[in-house]
Amino acid sequence: MTALEVTGLSLQFGGLCALDDLSMAVEAGERLVILGPNGAGKTTLFNVISGMQRPTRGRIALFGQDVTGTSVARRVGLGLGRTFQIATLFPRLTVLESAMLAVQAGEPHRFVMHRAMGAYAGTRRRAIELLAAWQLDAKADQETRHLSYGEQRRVELVLALARRPRLLLLDEPAAGLSGEETAAVEAMVRQLSRDVTVMLIEHDVDMALRLADRVIVLQQGRLLASGEPEDIRRDPRVAEIYFGAGHA
Repeated sequence: MTALEVTGLSLQFGGLCALDDLSMAVEAGERLVILGPNGAGKTTLFNVISGMQRPTRGRIALFGQDVTGTSVARRVGLGLGRTFQIATLFPRLTVLESAMLAVQAGEPHRFVMHRAMGAYAGTRRRAIELLAAWQLDAKADQETRHLSYGEQRRVELVLALARRPRLLLLDEPAAGLSGEETAAVEAMVRQLSRDVTVMLIEHDVDMALRLADRVIVLQQGRLLASGEPEDIRRDPRVAEIYFGAGHA
């Protein structure tokens, strides 16, 4: 099954064309890495796929269903999950409370306001299991503001997994991390089940290529190159946009 298909996708901001007639498909279970210089349209593409921005033209299908004009909530309901370039956690909630909120968002009682969240034993149990599975249970009682930045990024990834997404968009998960923290995030992504399709934007090219089944490269909102990691490494067009003309 094709997890995602975009056809003729364009987005204009006045005279600026952020995405320009972009077409691509991502197969279920694939690890697709998106590379490109700043301003290439990578995060804009994620915004359009997730419904945060509407395309000027084009079509988006998730798991065979046209979602071009649908809401973010509808896309999440079909199995879309996402992280962002900057960690977006509630700083005064503990790691466990954050995980419980993420789990509750996918439960039938998410709109019940007259009972405490802690009254739902299943929600707490699922949150604890989720943290334990990703080696964050020792941090369960810490407020997220007291975690290191690398730990915050890992928590954010766990929260994105709480609703069991089928397509996960990761926007620079290793941005600002040390080598050790980057390795921890890379290990998490590598351990994800192939039931989860992953699209990854990452400026750490070495890490990105280690994780990728396939790579696409964007430049000025257009598809510049597509292929397996080694093909992209050898592509002179990619070398030029990253390192300048004449790079061997």
